[in-house]
Amino acid sequence: MSLPARTLLALLPALAPEREGEAYLGIHTAAPAFAEDELALDPDMAPGLAVTQVVENSPAAQAGFALGDRVLLVNGEAPRTPEHLEGMVAALPPGAEVRARVRRGEQVLDLTAATVPRLVPRKAPEARTVLEGRRLGLALVTLGDEEGAAVGLAPGEGVLVRRILEGSPAADSGLEPGDLIVRLNGKGVHGADDLLALAREVA
Repeated sequence: MSLPARTLLALLPALAPEREGEAYLGIHTAAPAFAEDELALDPDMAPGLAVTQVVENSPAAQAGFALGDRVLLVNGEAPRTPEHLEGMVAALPPGAEVRARVRRGEQVLDLTAATVPRLVPRKAPEARTVLEGRRLGLALVTLGDEEGAAVGLAPGEGVLVRRILEGSPAADSGLEPGDLIVRLNGKGVHGADDLLALAREVA
């Protein structure tokens, strides 16, 4: 299997956009322990992201989110990881409407909230190295706050290529160690776990 160079896009620091005025919703989530590919085809049956905290007096609390809800869709898109969901919300302007479909027990509910400006800046997830050898063949490193800020990336966005596995699909992609991957197959990469989730979609 070969991986076309256009499948992965490395970001040059000069092209990094300025970020300001991130939106805030007020929920914390966790990824499911497992995901059944067949179930994921039906958003109402997908595992979803489990709500682990609803911040008091937040837009999410006012909209009716509850501990244990499973977030299936946000503005029509299925969040892949907690970092992806955070990035989706942060990319909205404060005051934007968030339409969420959640599963609560056997019920599927549609909740609507209006975001507010984030008062405390987001933090990047803990820096770590991951290996995606099955479909891409890359060793990747998540970026810390300072590393991301140095190239103009919002917290938790993108991953750094540490190593390319010999004979892997990525070996023919034009990527080099030190490149930053910010999109995979046209979708934004929100950290290493999100890239691993996206890699499952690569044929």
